[in-house]
Amino acid sequence: MRTLKILYLLLAGVCYLFFCLYLPQFSAYLLLCILLLPALLFFAAHYSGAKLQAELVPPKPHAHIGEPFSCCVRLKNPTIFPISTVIFRIHLENETLTELDDVEFHEAVPPRQTVCIHVPVTPEHAGAVHVTLQSVQVLDTLLLFSHRKRFSAAFSVTALPEVPQPPASTSPLQAGEDAVMQPTTEPEEFLGVREYRSGDRMRAIHWKLSSRFPEPVVREYGIPARTPVTVAFLYAVQADNPQERGQELDAMLEALQACAAFFCANQDSVTVVFCRSDWHRSETITEEQSLLPLLENLLETPPEADAAACLSHWKSLGETAAFCVTDTILENPPFQKVFTAKATGSDKHVSIAGNGSEIVYRTLTDSEGGAA
Repeated sequence: MRTLKILYLLLAGVCYLFFCLYLPQFSAYLLLCILLLPALLFFAAHYSGAKLQAELVPPKPHAHIGEPFSCCVRLKNPTIFPISTVIFRIHLENETLTELDDVEFHEAVPPRQTVCIHVPVTPEHAGAVHVTLQSVQVLDTLLLFSHRKRFSAAFSVTALPEVPQPPASTSPLQAGEDAVMQPTTEPEEFLGVREYRSGDRMRAIHWKLSSRFPEPVVREYGIPARTPVTVAFLYAVQADNPQERGQELDAMLEALQACAAFFCANQDSVTVVFCRSDWHRSETITEEQSLLPLLENLLETPPEADAAACLSHWKSLGETAAFCVTDTILENPPFQKVFTAKATGSDKHVSIAGNGSEIVYRTLTDSEGGAA
């Protein structure tokens, strides 16, 4: 901008000298224009910049890694002066992995109109992506003067891996005394027969089968009992390189979401335990979408560097935990088996440990897994 001002002064000086030599009768008017034009441009830039209104419209609160989402920057010019150039700067920060980036955009805003600029943002790794509209700079038509205005508009988007829909379970149903009556919208299923008890309905009696026994038997219906499942998530990343830390966290979150989606589709509920070295938090969810707000709160803080320290909470969990999600093969883990599988979109391997982990990972991934 300083260079443009110097060029303007040189050009104005040459023109004024030419008029003084060849058209002296117009030199006074030219001098007046040379002085008034910068003053008018200065006033228009500062007045329009002071009156300019900027708003950052957030998109949906969740996004997938590698897929761009669009945030809208709304600029309103209530003045009669056209704004030829508006420079606004957006600051991007992954608070989970401490990744920073700044993006700059140029746009023109006509007088008394509102312009919406859609800014594409593509998260590279999982985490809490914080988008901030830091400042807006208004330039005049000749780019000689500018007015800078600071803003504090911001929003956060949680970036997570995209997990395919898990298949339905093909495990056999339980019957007899293992069946329980649970409040559900699913239709009741025939579970077996038992001896007649006082209070049973007459139409429940299996007359044909009762003829073979001394006492009548009745048909029993209900919803099969399902074993509660607990999945623990060790919120720790071993790598030191920022790129590798992001890849390992992406793979861990993908494994956790895949497990939650699988068990929510085939169980009544699943308990997810988030473990750190200094605290742990457990939540029981019945659908995959219930995991998203939990991950939002978790990703507000960066992961730890020592996964073994997070294992201290297994003592408080006892033997209820069936699976463990971590980014490394643990030494002497409190599980019968440890299986690893490669997560989609990453060259890192994630470990899921626990009874039945082989079945889950063979269902959710292309890897056969291997015992540690």
